[in-house]
Amino acid sequence: MRTTNLTRYTCDRCRTSTVMADGNAPGWHDVTRYRADSTTDSALLCEKCYSKYIDLAAKHDREYMQFMTTPDIDKEA
Repeated sequence: MRTTNLTRYTCDRCRTSTVMADGNAPGWHDVTRYRADSTTDSALLCEKCYSKYIDLAAKHDREYMQFMTTPDIDKEA
């Protein structure tokens, strides 16, 4: 028996891997991260790693908002 139109998904963080029908990848997420030098990193993450990534991104979002809303933070006392 031969099965065609399959794709192997491998998490770029934990290396978990699975094979699924093309175009059907529930639980797999393509993410793009912007570095400090404005370059980007792309990654494919499984659901578990994506959840941890979202937590990290939310932390970075909070830090950015604090930076943007507290300009006095850079002033010396």
